[in-house]
Amino acid sequence: MRIVALEFVAFGCLSNVRLRFGDGEKENFHLIYGENEAGKSTALRGLTNLFYGIPARTADVFRHKGRDLRIRAELLSSSGARLTIVRRKGQQKTLLDGDDQPLPDSTLGEMLGGISEEAFTSVHRLDHEALVRGGEDLREGRGDLAESLFQAGAGVTGLHKVLRELEGQAEAIFKPRGRQPLINGAIERYQQARKQSREWSVRPSDWAKKQEAGAELEAELEQRQGELRRMRAEQKRLERLQFAWPPAARLREVRSELSALGTVVPLPESAARERAEAERTLRDASARVAEAGREARRLETEIAGVHAPEALIVQAAAITALNQRLGAFRQAVADLPTLRTRESRDRDEAGAILQDLKARLNGEAIAKLDLSAIERDRIESLANRYPALIQRMQDAAERAGTAGEELAQSRDLLNATPAALDPAHLRQVVTRAQKGGDLEAQLREARTRLQTLQQQAELQISRLGRWNGTGPDLARLPLPSIETVDRFELEFAEAGEALKAAEQQLKELQEMVRETDARIQAVQLRGEVPTERELELKRDRRDRTWQQVRRAWLGSAGDDSAEHRFQPGKSLVEAYEHAVAEADAAADRLRREAGRAAQLAQLLALREETEERLLDASRDVELLLYRKGVLTGQWETAWSPSAIQPAPPREMRAWLGRCAEVLRVLDVCGTEAGAVQRLEELADRHSAEIRDALATLGAPAAPGAGLAALIDCGRELLSHLEQARTRREALAAEVQRRTREFDKAEREKVQTAERIAGWQEQWNAAVAVLGPAEKLDAAQALAMVRRIDVYHQKAKDAEQRLAQIAALESMVVRFEKDVTDLVPAVAADLHGVPADQAAAGLQSRLMQAQRDAERRKALEEQLAQAQATIEQSQAEVRRATSDLDSLLQQAQCADRDELVAMEQRAARARQLTSEAEQLVHTLVPLSGGTPLEDFLAELAEVNPGRLAAEAEALTAGIAEQEAAIGKLQTAGGKFQTELEAMDGSERAAEAAGKAQQAAAQIESLSARYLRLRLACSILRQQIEIYREENQGPVIRRASELFPKLTRHSFASLKTGFDEKDRPVLLGVRPHDEEVMVAGMSEGTRDQLYLALRLASLERQLEESAEPIPFVADDIFISFDNDRARDAFRVLAELCPKTQVLFFTHHAHLIELAREAVPPDLLQVHRLGACSPEEMPRMKPGAG
Repeated sequence: MRIVALEFVAFGCLSNVRLRFGDGEKENFHLIYGENEAGKSTALRGLTNLFYGIPARTADVFRHKGRDLRIRAELLSSSGARLTIVRRKGQQKTLLDGDDQPLPDSTLGEMLGGISEEAFTSVHRLDHEALVRGGEDLREGRGDLAESLFQAGAGVTGLHKVLRELEGQAEAIFKPRGRQPLINGAIERYQQARKQSREWSVRPSDWAKKQEAGAELEAELEQRQGELRRMRAEQKRLERLQFAWPPAARLREVRSELSALGTVVPLPESAARERAEAERTLRDASARVAEAGREARRLETEIAGVHAPEALIVQAAAITALNQRLGAFRQAVADLPTLRTRESRDRDEAGAILQDLKARLNGEAIAKLDLSAIERDRIESLANRYPALIQRMQDAAERAGTAGEELAQSRDLLNATPAALDPAHLRQVVTRAQKGGDLEAQLREARTRLQTLQQQAELQISRLGRWNGTGPDLARLPLPSIETVDRFELEFAEAGEALKAAEQQLKELQEMVRETDARIQAVQLRGEVPTERELELKRDRRDRTWQQVRRAWLGSAGDDSAEHRFQPGKSLVEAYEHAVAEADAAADRLRREAGRAAQLAQLLALREETEERLLDASRDVELLLYRKGVLTGQWETAWSPSAIQPAPPREMRAWLGRCAEVLRVLDVCGTEAGAVQRLEELADRHSAEIRDALATLGAPAAPGAGLAALIDCGRELLSHLEQARTRREALAAEVQRRTREFDKAEREKVQTAERIAGWQEQWNAAVAVLGPAEKLDAAQALAMVRRIDVYHQKAKDAEQRLAQIAALESMVVRFEKDVTDLVPAVAADLHGVPADQAAAGLQSRLMQAQRDAERRKALEEQLAQAQATIEQSQAEVRRATSDLDSLLQQAQCADRDELVAMEQRAARARQLTSEAEQLVHTLVPLSGGTPLEDFLAELAEVNPGRLAAEAEALTAGIAEQEAAIGKLQTAGGKFQTELEAMDGSERAAEAAGKAQQAAAQIESLSARYLRLRLACSILRQQIEIYREENQGPVIRRASELFPKLTRHSFASLKTGFDEKDRPVLLGVRPHDEEVMVAGMSEGTRDQLYLALRLASLERQLEESAEPIPFVADDIFISFDNDRARDAFRVLAELCPKTQVLFFTHHAHLIELAREAVPPDLLQVHRLGACSPEEMPRMKPGAG
């Protein structure tokens, strides 16, 4: 599958950015360059989002809204099928076709060959950070072959770290010989809890007696608590009666007062307010009627005194029109004398000009006199062109003379300049020598670096200690690996920890023996302690004595022997009695001192157990000391091939690190020596080429000159040759230019002469209307044309002013007539007054009449409003009177005084009724469920004084009962404490619970331990399977790529074995020296990882039905220019198999790619820049 086109319609800082990759099979290497903040990283994210969807939470919505994000692409499968897709941001149906119609994800999945997003980002995409992590993982894995191949093939990093963490987590859970891991500690806690559970127990008979005493105490406590509950209930009843007596007495008073009020008409609460409001309305409305009547009479009087002439108001439009024309009338009267004067002057001036023209023009021109606009414009145009034509003719003649002189001088200089030599070969060899930079300075720096590295290696070798020799000897020295040192350090540490733990346990057990002896001695110091063993011995003696007695009683002889055997000096009967007495006494003592006996028995058993554990601990310490000695011998044996007496592993690891640093410096010395040799050969080759080129051009170099001097000589000669060539070319160009200038000047002379002749013909024809052409030059003709124009303008002005005078005179006459006609009808007293004064007087009188009419209208409106107020107030008076009558009728009263009294009685009745209801609400909760009237009757018979006395006596009784209960509860607490002291069941149960908890933890930890071990085993198994399947082809291909990527610092790769016989990856120098991954430099490890990744990718591409493009993101940051150029060549080898997209911020990589990748494969694309304020807030490197 190839990407034909990729367009970021709206994504991040990119808008309508289109990358056209093309569908040609050759153009398969695409370098996408973008400066910082140009959107390179945005494009990379967009490519992954195109294939697998835009995340719900994305940082690429800072310019475009989430719903507007769009990425478009055109894809071409290996079978030739094309697919246009559009990816939008959303929850469902985010994949669209070219027409924005939804596409199933399976359509794109087939194009991608079914690979997941994780596989695409890990296998088909590589950035600089992943490259560095891959190289670091190779170092941490010590070049382990299986891990290296698996990491490169799967594109994962940190595999060795994951394996270490899995094993570390498993060992933290369980180690067969450890004590710190979780399972080991849980097993120890389980065993300890089980032991405690067995030790803590109680005899049933003692427990039963104690339980019986507790039951009696509990029964008494329950009886007293019942009596206390009865007394408290009676106390609450008395309290209710005390609280209820005052409201009950008040309720009786309220009911008595209600009864005393007698019959009360039930008026509403608003009755008094409604009566007062009706009375106030009646008063206010009556006052408004009187006030409005007085105002109406005043307005009628004022209206009668206002007079407005009706005739003036009827002619208001005509008077206003005259007033509007008054200004124009007065202006016309003022302008007429001036206009008549100007009209007369214009006619006189036009006549004078006409007389002057008659003296100059011929008869035909006088008759015609009025020139057309075309004739006048033609004469003016020709007259204006003539001076320019004359000046142009003079300039052309001057330029032709100057150009001829300069052309002759340039031809002489060109003929005197010799032809230049061809410097192409010299320029080529000098450029080639300069391309490598200052080789002599590089050579000096390389020699200095080589000398410094050699001195550094010698100094480091001298500081190593424990060994003497040279660098090559050190490289051949058979030293243990770091893994061996780590293993010994771990084993020494474990042995040390085990020995320390065993010695600590030994000390603890010895201390336990001493403590147990001290406790036994303390028990024995309080008197001899009887034991079961002593009782058994005394009973055995009693039984044997009884046998002697029995045999003597049955007639057997030999009791004398018994006498001497058991109690010398006593008879057999006395001996038997004494034995019985001792056995009984021992039994009695054992019963009396059972506690001390049991304690002594436990201490003796504990001492015996501790002595056994002490013996085991002593043997463990001896065994661990022996194992530590064996381990020390093995450690020294590991170093014996190198004849080095080793220090502890921690010190020898540091020593090996210094050895590795010395070997690394020696490796770099070899690389620098090769670099010095290559620089010397390159400098000699360039020097020879430049010497030959200088000799060919006739400028041999001085003997013994260095490369820099030869380059300077070549550049100086090239500069001279270039200057000569440039000077001759400039002279030839100057001759050509001046020839063109001379020819042009000559042509301009001829053309200007022709134009002057044509002008003369046009001029003769144009001025023929004015007279003979030979008598008129251009200035005279123009002056005559202008005089004719002035004549016509003056005549025209006189005619216009004459028409204006007639119009003004007509307007004045019409205005005077209109005034004369209007005055008799509206203002006869203005007859005979000038028209303008009469019009002004009429306007003044009209305005006064209009003001009087408006005042009359306003007064009439106020009068109508006063009359409306009178009618409205009279209606309110009638309504208030009706309301008062209704209230009197409702209260059954004859007048307003009776109404006020009834309102007061009704209000008091309502107040008493409300209070009675509140008292009832108060008393109901206090009645305790008794009907209210019965409760009130009971309260009526109660004596409040006696209630207080009964309540006080009951309170004292309750206090006494509570004190007794307190004593019983204290006794119960003491009893419970004694019971718990002898009851071991709780502690035994707690110990059993701890044992179960430890067992559950062991089960959980065991499952987790098995999962970790299984995960580690499966991962290692899969890694090994991958190695077996891919080792051959991937190592062969990586062995071909690795030398190219390291500029042949390494010749190949091979597999070998480390000190643990594990297969590892080795680099082979050109002189067959094998280098482990740990001995390679950081950059070389990165290039090794790249070789493995590309080799694995090629194998996957060969097996894949649909090849996926390989995306690289600035993976050459740490490469120098030469290695970057070689790496580009290696990437170009992928192009026949798949499309390569290389993203970079670094412009110099473009030139390196052009030098390394064939032109028919490479395409360079550039991204535009995003403004900084539009960049999203994201991690460094984004966008």
